[in-house]
Amino acid sequence: MTTTTGKMMHVAAWGVTALASLFVPAAGFVLMRLQGPEAFLALPPLHLSVMLAALFLPPCLLLLIFTWLTQRIELGTLTANLLRQTTIFCNQRALSETLVEEVRAQSALLQEQLRTAAADRVTERRTTQLLFQETRLLRLTAEWGLVVSELGGILVAMWRLIHGWTEPGAEARYSSLPPPEELPLHILRILPVTPKEMAKYDIDERFIRQAARYRAVFQAFLEQVPESGRLSRTAFRQLVYGQLDARLALLPRPNHGEIIEPETLAAEPYPEQDSLID
Repeated sequence: MTTTTGKMMHVAAWGVTALASLFVPAAGFVLMRLQGPEAFLALPPLHLSVMLAALFLPPCLLLLIFTWLTQRIELGTLTANLLRQTTIFCNQRALSETLVEEVRAQSALLQEQLRTAAADRVTERRTTQLLFQETRLLRLTAEWGLVVSELGGILVAMWRLIHGWTEPGAEARYSSLPPPEELPLHILRILPVTPKEMAKYDIDERFIRQAARYRAVFQAFLEQVPESGRLSRTAFRQLVYGQLDARLALLPRPNHGEIIEPETLAAEPYPEQDSLID
């Protein structure tokens, strides 16, 4: 709309300028036609100056007016363009702010998802560790049952050797066998407490070998037990089986140079299961 108004003002200004420029020559032409050229020559200098001024002054004034109108129109157009550019800039700024807020929201959501994923990973890791610990505890419990069974067989042989049983079938020559759960404690009470007291006795080589086998089985199991935890090595060493292992450590080492018949070791056949040290 501003462009159309500017064009109409341009046309009007040019029309007025053309009419004003033709007015004075037309008046002079009419004067020359009515009175001839002598009318101009007869004019006084003042009138001639006024005539010449009247001839050139209106076009100059109209030119100035036209220039002012043109500048005003251009200034209006420039102002309109500036306002339009400002509006576009404001819209772009609002759009940029919206995009920034959306990016911030997406970043916050991503951070929250990362925190949730990290928490889930920690929970999963803890769950895995608990399952691993429970599985290890179950495995140690099962292995400990096997070890107790094997140690029980060795303790039976040691009990028979203590009470003079030397060959299979001589059941009447040794005391009645205690229950399996009491047998370790009975043997622990029989053994001397200090190395000095242990040195006073002449220990049968067969008993020493059975004690060495007992310690080998117990130590092989302890190597599979962790250092800390609910079922640690310290916990097993505090059991009667561990105390008995510490007491048997006071015995001398086996003399493998001495030949002993297997049937005189006073040991019954073990159950059909694999030993931990075979």
